[in-house]
Amino acid sequence: MTSTRGSGGPMGPPWSVDLLADLHAGALEPATASRVWAQVNQDPQAQAVLRALDATTGNLRELGAAPPPPMPAEFAARLDQAIANEARSRSGVAQGAAPVVSLAEARRKRNRWFAIGGGLVAAAAAVAAIAVAVLPGSGTTGNGGGVAATIPGPSGSDGGGAPLAVRSSDMQSAVSGTQNHHDLGAFKDEKTLAGCRAANGVPANAQTVGVRPVTLDGHPAMLIMTTTGKTAEFRLLFVENTCSAGNPATIRDQKFGGVPGH
Repeated sequence: MTSTRGSGGPMGPPWSVDLLADLHAGALEPATASRVWAQVNQDPQAQAVLRALDATTGNLRELGAAPPPPMPAEFAARLDQAIANEARSRSGVAQGAAPVVSLAEARRKRNRWFAIGGGLVAAAAAVAAIAVAVLPGSGTTGNGGGVAATIPGPSGSDGGGAPLAVRSSDMQSAVSGTQNHHDLGAFKDEKTLAGCRAANGVPANAQTVGVRPVTLDGHPAMLIMTTTGKTAEFRLLFVENTCSAGNPATIRDQKFGGVPGH
């Protein structure tokens, strides 16, 4: 069974959602992860949490480029009125030149803060949906025992950071350092990334979990991390910076993680 604050440690249930999230992200030590996988594989509720994490990660990536929703007209009108009132009150009491309040600038700031607030609410809802959907007595599942639909949230993009140093003997650090990281680096644009994926035979329905510049054993490369269709298993594709449509430029291609027996 699972819980949001399970008292059990890595050696046995009840599994906490935090522990399962670390397991899903590849953040546990290899020996610990191996022991936990062996037990989680026998726990249907823990499996449901992992499937929910897979779905949420994919949804966050897909919606990362979605534009923020506009502020409802009612609240926009009230804010504009409040700003105008403030401008009038300042001009009435000022002895010299009254400060100018730009309505256009105020609207821009207003929309930015509204988008940030909406993003935080959506992300929190996505995390809550995972626990609610699978914990005993806290949600509804399908007839086949599947997980109720999760609520997706937005995902940002990173760029301009130093390449992640990766060793061939430590793929766990590659997973934890790349998951949910979106830095196109040498690819320059999404079209080049898509062409490189296709050149390396990555299925069109495989979701890009992360992409970033790395050094593999000291050699500059790009790492593309995708789903494989199996629970908690990822494909790690290291390519030269020249990879593009028709030019796979593969350096290393391997799978990491997964549930034993699946």
